[in-house]
Amino acid sequence: MAPQLERLLNIHGYSFQYSIAKRAAELEKEANWYFEGAEIPVETGSEVIHVDLVFYTVNRNPSDGYRHFLIGECKRADPALGDWCFAKTPYTWRGGDRVDTHIQFDRMVGDPIESRPFSDTISLHTDRPTANLAVEVKTGKKGDGIPSKEKSAINGAITQVLRSSSGYMNYLWQARVPPRELNIGRTNTFIPAIFTTANLFLTDVDISSANLTYGILPKGSVEVKEVDWLWFNYNRSARLKHNLSRDESKGIMYGVQYRDFTRTIAIVGPKGIDSFLKTHPEWMKVQE
Repeated sequence: MAPQLERLLNIHGYSFQYSIAKRAAELEKEANWYFEGAEIPVETGSEVIHVDLVFYTVNRNPSDGYRHFLIGECKRADPALGDWCFAKTPYTWRGGDRVDTHIQFDRMVGDPIESRPFSDTISLHTDRPTANLAVEVKTGKKGDGIPSKEKSAINGAITQVLRSSSGYMNYLWQARVPPRELNIGRTNTFIPAIFTTANLFLTDVDISSANLTYGILPKGSVEVKEVDWLWFNYNRSARLKHNLSRDESKGIMYGVQYRDFTRTIAIVGPKGIDSFLKTHPEWMKVQE
């Protein structure tokens, strides 16, 4: 029985999930991410799910009024499809040349007058790699041999982490006694992150260079480089959105569509765990 149990614990990702929690605990003083909970039941769009991991920041300046939550989804990739490859698209939204260098997250803002907080978004410039297309590539290794209902492990993880982030926001919004990080007048940013055992690769190919006769790229035009972690911009559907009302007084950046739909997810490979966790989000204090 023991070998079968070991295999199942590994295949279903439980071992990987709690190894991420352990590593984050080891890096607390350097990374400033502190463990809040695991397998937290939340609800998004009438669907109840369990959030793999939630971490929060302890501000170095407690009076600045900002807190950040890291919503973690842990995805052990099937070794047969353990290479995840990412690309940019040249057309995203109007003003896409700027959108491609930005990342965007949900925020919950405590209103000093109203009893409940409202939501808005924060859009920030980044120098890290960004992408908005993702595919799994066969590695030639032996797979787990476990059938999956998911057509794409990447898309499944993205859906799950966005649902988890919105669900945790719903929980905080509905909680009768706000947790210590959610005070009146305080701004809370929610950062979705997928931790995976997959190897991550990025290509800078211009995918619009495909010929119009066959719809294929010029032969040999795709080159890839390995990355430890990257930002992934994804257009979130309404069923993955939280229930908070939006602050309509804020100005709209890059058009209403980008503000409403696009959310950014950190995709973190095994070689990027330490680097990502140590990238403390104090730079989120100023909205552009």
